[in-house]
Amino acid sequence: MDGSSTLHCNDGVWNGSLPSCKKSCNDPGYIGQGKRIGTDFSHGKVVTYECTSQNYSLLGKSRLTCHDGKSDSDAPRCKKSCAPLPPLSNGKIHNNNISHEDLISFSCNSGFQIQGPQQIKCLDGKWNDSSPSCIGVRNKPGILMNGRVIGRNYSYGSVIKFECDRGYELRGSPITTCRKGAWEGQFPECEICIQVGAIFWGFWAVNKGARNYWRAMITRINSTHVGFALLVDMGKTRSYLRTDQVLIIDKVPSIGDVLPNSPVIANQFNDHNLWWYRTGHATHTSTTSVLIKFDNGEEKWVPLERVRLVSRPRFCFDVK
Repeated sequence: MDGSSTLHCNDGVWNGSLPSCKKSCNDPGYIGQGKRIGTDFSHGKVVTYECTSQNYSLLGKSRLTCHDGKSDSDAPRCKKSCAPLPPLSNGKIHNNNISHEDLISFSCNSGFQIQGPQQIKCLDGKWNDSSPSCIGVRNKPGILMNGRVIGRNYSYGSVIKFECDRGYELRGSPITTCRKGAWEGQFPECEICIQVGAIFWGFWAVNKGARNYWRAMITRINSTHVGFALLVDMGKTRSYLRTDQVLIIDKVPSIGDVLPNSPVIANQFNDHNLWWYRTGHATHTSTTSVLIKFDNGEEKWVPLERVRLVSRPRFCFDVK
């Protein structure tokens, strides 16, 4: 009964409301690995549950209330908790709870990537999957043109070295370290440098206001001078101070590198199988040619493969 079982009339007025009859609930039962507290299942009464076995946790509501023959919830269950997970090397474990149906997520430190599940779940004392591992990111370096990369370990924290072929010198750092999935600093380059036997365009003479260049081979280098001989006639030689700007790298540029007013040397004419290259400036470009205004006043289109940017090389070593 919900309300007072007796009412009194006082001067024509009842001293309370009419009671109502409420149905009792069925016995919700006991639970394994736990206990129930309370034996009164009538309307409005509460019974509670708790787990008593070690490493078990309650799944469901711990308090049940009877409402007119119906409990506000089913009886809970005691489910076994999972064993704690070991620390994740080079990573982190989030929401480190180990009760039944608890979900745990993982993440790796910078420079590492996860191998395995990103989440696992505890189901009645067992994890539904194995813990992942954090593997160092392997980032293969690029190809060093005219040189080589020394080292094959590309994982986090590893160090590689760079070396250039003979006749080339490294521009940039000779070593780099893998950090956060990338290599530190800019990738170096191997630049052509002056050594005996190397081929360059060498300054020969001034003609009509323009400097003439021929392809030449370096024949001598010392602490003060550099000498070269013409490829077309090795008997014709020149010797200049190392500080003089008399050598230009023999490399065909890309059309995008030839900017307006770029200083160049270019083939102006041929004479008895001699390719005369003279100084000038680029004024316009097409997809395959460059319009050159030579220093002697002439202007003509020259195929890109017969144009060289005025780029002064450096010596492969400094003689003390």
